Amino acid sequence: MFNPASNVHAFFVTCPRLTENILASELDGLGIPEIIPQKSGVSFRGTLGDAYRVCLMSRIAGRVLLELASFPVSGKEDFYGHINQIDWENHITPDDTIAVDAVTAHTVLHHSHFVEMFTKDAVADRFNRIFGRRPSVSINKPTLRININLRRNAGSVSIDLSGDSLHKRNYRENSIGATLKENLAAAVLSSFDWMPALQKRRGKFVDFMCGTGTFLLEAAMAYHGVAPSVCRSYFGFLNWKYHDREAYQSVISQLGGNSGDAQTSGKQFFGFEKNAALLKNAHQATENLELEDHIHFEVKDYRELPPAFFLQHSGVIFLNPPYGIRLGDEETSLTEYQEIYRFFQLYCRQWQTVVLCPAAHPFIRSRRFDGMLPFYNGAIEIYALFHDFSIRADKISVPADTKSDMPSAPDKDLTEITETPRTATDHSDTAQATETDNAKHQNPDTAYKEIPELLSSASEQLINRVRKNIKALRRYLKQNRVTCYRIYDRDIPEFAFSADIYEQRLLISEYQAPAEIDPQKAEERLQLAVDTLSKELKISPHLVYVKQRRRQKGHTQYSKLSKSDDFFTVSESGLHFRVNLRDYLDTGLFTDHRIVRDYIRQKAAASATVYALNGKAMKTVSVDTSPTYLKWGEENLHINGYSLGRNHSLVKADCFEFLEEEQEKFDLIFMAPPIFSNNRSEEREFSTEDDHVRLIGLAMKRLTPEGELIFSTPLKNFRPDEQIMNNYTVRNLSKTMLPPDCVRSASAFHVFLITPATKF
Repeated sequence: MFNPASNVHAFFVTCPRLTENILASELDGLGIPEIIPQKSGVSFRGTLGDAYRVCLMSRIAGRVLLELASFPVSGKEDFYGHINQIDWENHITPDDTIAVDAVTAHTVLHHSHFVEMFTKDAVADRFNRIFGRRPSVSINKPTLRININLRRNAGSVSIDLSGDSLHKRNYRENSIGATLKENLAAAVLSSFDWMPALQKRRGKFVDFMCGTGTFLLEAAMAYHGVAPSVCRSYFGFLNWKYHDREAYQSVISQLGGNSGDAQTSGKQFFGFEKNAALLKNAHQATENLELEDHIHFEVKDYRELPPAFFLQHSGVIFLNPPYGIRLGDEETSLTEYQEIYRFFQLYCRQWQTVVLCPAAHPFIRSRRFDGMLPFYNGAIEIYALFHDFSIRADKISVPADTKSDMPSAPDKDLTEITETPRTATDHSDTAQATETDNAKHQNPDTAYKEIPELLSSASEQLINRVRKNIKALRRYLKQNRVTCYRIYDRDIPEFAFSADIYEQRLLISEYQAPAEIDPQKAEERLQLAVDTLSKELKISPHLVYVKQRRRQKGHTQYSKLSKSDDFFTVSESGLHFRVNLRDYLDTGLFTDHRIVRDYIRQKAAASATVYALNGKAMKTVSVDTSPTYLKWGEENLHINGYSLGRNHSLVKADCFEFLEEEQEKFDLIFMAPPIFSNNRSEEREFSTEDDHVRLIGLAMKRLTPEGELIFSTPLKNFRPDEQIMNNYTVRNLSKTMLPPDCVRSASAFHVFLITPATKF
């Protein structure tokens, strides 16, 4: 029972699961006496000053509970009596407010909400009996927060001195988008000896998937001695009648502020995040904590960071990627983890790394790390996968089913196009690079020499051909402001692929090797090409994308290849387009349609629609059966300053049905159907060869007398049916519309201008 006359009381400090020992170590460092680690927390006996010190100084604590009473509980009447007998009037007044939190495993009182309501009634009845009025209930910042803990046949009542969870630092207005609580981040940080890397070697602390910046903010606060409570103005003890103001002021006087000095001046904490909305909260927190001089936040995908930043520095990297549970799916998450570790192998060998990963995640089986520490992020069991760290925690746990010979990823069914992320070949599986390796990596120009010297005649031939192609295109690219173009297209028989530059990225599209070719040799040749072009073009290997083309089958020909949502924006002729080189068959901007798009602009699809609008088209309609592509088209319109409305629309419909039902006439129709497709909803197949007569016929009925139809197809050696040639005026514009960088694909590039027979 709580005795106000005594200086020593019983307290319980909650914390995230599996961090009890970490919290105990922290409290010991704060001078808290009689510490006993327990499940989900730590108990101690001490003064109110000790409790205040935990509230204001602990980075890992969740709540600080002062035990008022404990008692046996058989049922609700018994429980009510115990609560009603407590002298609540000595803790608060009838004009104050209360809130109740309950946790129960009782055999009878097993509903926590009922226990909370029953507790409020017992407290209110006591006040009504004594004063004729009662405290009101306030969930937000109550005068007194009561905590009830019921076990099988017993219970305890405590006062929550923290008032609100201590993970709520209040250095940002909200935690929208945050996937890691602040005290869990602090517990993870406390498990690793990361500060020496910053203190002794002027290293960097980096989180390149920082979200709202929790890891960065908690690390910078700890490093510079900023108390976790510096932005909090509310605690549950501030208006409590037994509040010891003198002890509180004593603890306040012990709090340190920002201790950054000349020796530690300059920014050592770097956070990168591709979602600008998430970083808004991080910037606000940095200002509130007065850490602007120490933390750098930037909107950027880590794959677009210059390799020199990592190669020329060292330090620590802490990451909390999407788990594939709450923010994405497991397949996408697995790809993300694999790419992160490829990035580590290429550029971060002199860095210490910690990556959080769910315990059930397939990446755990890859064993691409030195060790792992268990935690819980809410209800999700996770591991902190670490490399080259001095561990401060007492025990490292490894799942019993983890085996070093397990594959890093499950086998996946092949579709007609599979996408495989590639990097330059890495020949070292060791956990730590040698001194020679480290010296080599200091120079960013050698970042691409993770491969053998590629001086074979085949690779030299490839390099020479690419150089020749680029030299021939240089003037054209400059004059036409072209940043996305083809540099290679099966010029050499041994290298059966095309290669397209999309500004700072490279897409390699490999064509399926004949059955007589050894698959292993074909794979080695493709990897050789990836390494060679990455080095020659000075494009970071993690920005090289590989798609392997196979024959199309069934409904899968336009299925999504992955779910990375790896979109970025490119420019063409002063316009902007969203491109995705990973997830779809289409990239979002076909390089061979460049001149066609410009023709549409002059004459006045979704990228074509953007050109039409830029050409001052009065009305546009884009038709597609795919909601994904329509949304993609809408994004293209938006980033170019156009919006949908009555005169500019995107329509989800089957093209045949739309043309049959539409009554409006158009001056210009652009049509680029696939060679072959299946309509999932109607179980109907389409092929350009068999169906182009009907499709063109329907489109021509929707043209004005002076209108034009631009019909494009990649079907090899395509020629319109005689019925089309006889009924309309058809002009073959394939040669004039084919860009110079795509001339080797002439047999699979056909553009026809079709008009009513009376026009010419």
